Amino acid sequence: MKEYKRCVFSDNSITTDYYDFDRMIYYCNCINCGIYKITQEAIDDLPYYLNTKYTDKKHLFSGCLREKTELGKNEEVKLIIKTDNYESILDASQIPKTLNEKLDKLLMYFYRRTEYLSQEIIIEPLQPAICYAKNTNELASLLESLCKSEFLKSQETFGPERYSLTIDGFAKAEGISSINKKFDITSLNNIDKKPERTKVFVSYSHKDSKWLERLQVHMKPLTRNGRIDLWDDTRIITGQKWKEEIKKAIESAKVVILLISADFLASDFIANDELPPLLSAEESDGIKVIPVIVAPCLFDHMPSLSCYQAINDPQKTVIDMYENEQEKLWVKLASDIIRLFPN
Repeated sequence: MKEYKRCVFSDNSITTDYYDFDRMIYYCNCINCGIYKITQEAIDDLPYYLNTKYTDKKHLFSGCLREKTELGKNEEVKLIIKTDNYESILDASQIPKTLNEKLDKLLMYFYRRTEYLSQEIIIEPLQPAICYAKNTNELASLLESLCKSEFLKSQETFGPERYSLTIDGFAKAEGISSINKKFDITSLNNIDKKPERTKVFVSYSHKDSKWLERLQVHMKPLTRNGRIDLWDDTRIITGQKWKEEIKKAIESAKVVILLISADFLASDFIANDELPPLLSAEESDGIKVIPVIVAPCLFDHMPSLSCYQAINDPQKTVIDMYENEQEKLWVKLASDIIRLFPN
């Protein structure tokens, strides 16, 4: 049943329909952002996150979503927007970095819709995302700039604003399209081929380093012979850009071990930079997420994490165990990982 709600990214009124009623996931169609899927929890919570962390950048989320719709990729995007993965919407390769790139995005919007010379295309004022504009005023300014450059011609009519591509506009758009096609052909393998997932990635708080060390000890026979590639941030060497190294390791992770404690849950870096891409990859690429509850914490109250089966009972954390019980748990974890990497 269709409902009307408010888009969390553009604040426009949108039409929604249930994509998955049991999990409260909506299929949304926004005049500005295009088509996307989102949970009820995200609809409730994201306005706060966006307004506090991305006050001046909300339009970039709208732009990235819109461009996926524009290029016909919205059905290929399996991402369901949640409170813990919404940042993965932002695609740096899509976002224009300069004013000229914004103008090119706007010109290509008209080019994709134009079937013959002088065809009039309607522009709605509520669609600044078509060129990553911040607001309707910036959209109007960009349209005016394309008209002054004689790439667009404004049609003086009553009602919604209408524009048509000029001959010079066609030529400019054809040139942009040719460059994009050449790039797509020469880079196709690099774009479509995802990094092979071979690593076991460990996410932990540095205050829980002693548990990481016990895990490393138990995994040592497997890492020594090359059967398992265990990665944690102790492998980052002096001079390397640590955030980039972590990002590359996440992109190549097949298994993720989460050493969860109150310090883990309190870490802003883990919450904002590590967990979103990891949990998104679990959904899109099927990587295995294994929580280990090392100390009492609010794990059971974190739906994005507690939905994964922990290796131990959250009511009996590692720190609560006798030493021999702890050792048996690390052995069980190592054994489970072996089964995920058959020879």
